[in-house]
Amino acid sequence: MSEPRSCQAPARLLVELRPVPELDRQERRELRELMARWFENVTEASFERDLDEKRWVVVARDSRSGELGGFSTLTTLAARDGDKRWNALYSGDTIVDPQWWRSSEFFQGWIRHTLSLAERFLERPAYWLLLSSGFRTYRLLPTFFRRYAPACGRQDLGEFLPPLAALARDRFGSAYDPATGIVRLSHPTPLRRGVSDITPERLSNRHVQYFVQRNPEHRAGDELVCLTELAVENLTRAGLRMVGATGNASRSRFATRLGREPTA
Repeated sequence: MSEPRSCQAPARLLVELRPVPELDRQERRELRELMARWFENVTEASFERDLDEKRWVVVARDSRSGELGGFSTLTTLAARDGDKRWNALYSGDTIVDPQWWRSSEFFQGWIRHTLSLAERFLERPAYWLLLSSGFRTYRLLPTFFRRYAPACGRQDLGEFLPPLAALARDRFGSAYDPATGIVRLSHPTPLRRGVSDITPERLSNRHVQYFVQRNPEHRAGDELVCLTELAVENLTRAGLRMVGATGNASRSRFATRLGREPTA
């Protein structure tokens, strides 16, 4: 007689938002160890210092084993330039274990939590400021957002440049070069070789080409500063699928759940 087939459900990522002060010592060590597995130069002191500067962390765990599958730290930023003021959520350390790269569950949870935080804590327009030292991070922008900067072949998004520059200048000081849009940190943590190398096949993608053009020293840990608006109406069709809002009616219902009226 053959063995009965397992009816166990396939593993998936369970994504939750945690305030950083609520993390215990074991959880903090798990985050650091996952980061150090895929990035170079990750030290306990620098990681703990960076984590303590953040307000929240999006944590993803294997639904079966509870093993950490990825995380992203977040905090709020504000910057002024004359009489103008801009607000943003800023992503710090972020990593998804490569075994979960084909899963959309991490970003699905991340974008829902991020849109909710933007509605609760930021005035509109609310921005997402991120640093990209790898092409996968940069490709999140054209995949899930309609308008962002810097963007390949898009010269009509100058509206993003003043908030991008002001927020980056306030956050990174002299490490930010406004002429290139690059942040060169004193303690860079580049991706380890072989983790997400840019192959000739990947270079055939115009967004990857553009990322390499804008950040030619990404392998050394240089970071390209990027900005987009955190708003349901700024999501692509793929982004809307992540939040379960693929049509105008669904989009309106999701915006209402976030606590505001949708815009046209």
